Amino acid sequence: MSTVIVGAGAGMGRAIAAALAPQHGPVGLIARRPAELAAVAEQLHRSGVAARPYPGDITDESALRTALSRARDELGPFSAVVYNASQFVAGPPTSTP
Repeated sequence: MSTVIVGAGAGMGRAIAAALAPQHGPVGLIARRPAELAAVAEQLHRSGVAARPYPGDITDESALRTALSRARDELGPFSAVVYNASQFVAGPPTSTP
């Protein structure tokens, strides 16, 4: 079983990856900035954790589905998915999705 962390490229997502990965590897890392994502994967590799980066932006449903599908195909079934990503939508409450 594997764990997937969405929003793993920086900040809290990166910290969650570092905390969970040693006990719950292999880990799939999804975020929108490939360079930051690769740095997190490399950090985890250095600590002995199997981690793979999967670039994907939560604002692009197709890209997110592709990243999740690739992670599942390469790492196997997920035992957990941590959804740490968010998006900001400005506007009055009656018009925001």
